[in-house]
Amino acid sequence: MMNPLSYTLHTLNAQQLLVEPEIRPTTAHKSHNRMGLYLVIFVVGVVLGLLY
Repeated sequence: MMNPLSYTLHTLNAQQLLVEPEIRPTTAHKSHNRMGLYLVIFVVGVVLGLLY
């Protein structure tokens, strides 16, 4: 199993790689992506809070 922190960084890297090549004018897509980012950070924070 992956370390939560490295997993998060890996996920964020993957998201950036997916988002950067296709620059879209749609703000809906961007805000949805931002929501997912905050969700990942929140989940990792909760997991780390439970572990430590």
